[in-house]
Amino acid sequence: MCHSGFRSLPLPKTPSQVPSLGTKVFRFSTSGAATTLLHLLVASFCAYAFAFSGTASNGVAFIIANGFSYLMNSIWSFEAGISIAGFQRFFLVSVIGLLATLAISAVVEWLGYPAFYSIATVVVLLPALSFIVHNLWTFRT
Repeated sequence: MCHSGFRSLPLPKTPSQVPSLGTKVFRFSTSGAATTLLHLLVASFCAYAFAFSGTASNGVAFIIANGFSYLMNSIWSFEAGISIAGFQRFFLVSVIGLLATLAISAVVEWLGYPAFYSIATVVVLLPALSFIVHNLWTFRT
């Protein structure tokens, strides 16, 4: 704190202080793997320790994993800091990703293809699109 009692705002980062694109991709991928593992552990715990349904278990896990993912990505992957506005943008991208996943799955099912096609499409497409949106909008520096 300054002597006046007001917090000083962080100074903008210089280009040399911003992580490279390769560093961001690596960290985003690592954060995603850790988030997926956390989701798996939380959902499994809810299902087996509390006998929650799969839907309820995944709902609880989504909320916890999403908060964890925001913290990992804002602090480490993109080094953008934590803010309410940042979390709102992050959560919006997550919800849009969920809706896109459901839409892709529904279209693939409607076309009569096996579930593997929707799963493969989502696993390849959604992380890449999420990274692009987070890099250009959610955590822009």
